[in-house]
Formats: sequence, C-alpha cells, structure tokens
Amino acid sequence: MTETGGFVNNALNTDAIKKSMATTLGADPNFGSLVNGAVDSCARQIQNDPAYSVAPISSSPDRAGCSFIPQGFVNCMYTTLFKSCPAAVWTESSDCQALKTKLDSGCPFFLLMGRGPRQ
Repeated sequence: MTETGGFVNNALNTDAIKKSMATTLGADPNFGSLVNGAVDSCARQIQNDPAYSVAPISSSPDRAGCSFIPQGFVNCMYTTLFKSCPAAVWTESSDCQALKTKLDSGCPFFLLMGRGPRQ
C-alpha cells in the first residue's frame, strides 16, 4: 500500500487506493461499482476503531517498523467484497455459504483463509 501511496504517514489515503484499484479489481465490470464504496467503508471502519489508533511499531536495526492499519484495511476489503460478491461471479456452494456465515459472525477473512495479506 505504501508503494501506491495508499498508506502514508500512518494514515490511509483513499484517493490513492481507489486510483490503484481502478486498474485492477475496479476494472472488472462485476466489481467496479463495489470497489469505491468498499474503500470508503473500510477506511471509515479502520479510522474509527480505537484498536488501530495505537502508534506504529518502531523500526529497529533488525526489523522494519510497521502499522496494523494496512492489514486491517485489506482484511476489511476482502471481507466486504466477498460478502457483496455479485451474483454473476458468486459460486453457490456450501463452502462459500459457510465462509459468508463465518464472516457475518465477525471472523476475520485472513484467519479463515489461513494466511495473512499477500506480500
């Protein structure tokens, strides 16, 4: 997110995120109309959650500093887009319904998928 300007000075830049996503998922006619709303909604959610208001972890000689804001935002995006998946691309299966039910109950997408954000 920092490479595209979507995360600068420990804050989300929704304009830069939208611009970046317009050429990827936002270019997909099935998801294009959902992307900007999901970006705004997730940015608001992260910015209003006191858990994300902590100072970022400082860097040290053996590791880079980091913030939990980007991971929380990306997790929210995955969750929001999965739960709002357009019918044209939705796979109707018991596994997809089970995942949607778990997400509706508040389970984090990355935890359910067994991985963190892509590097």
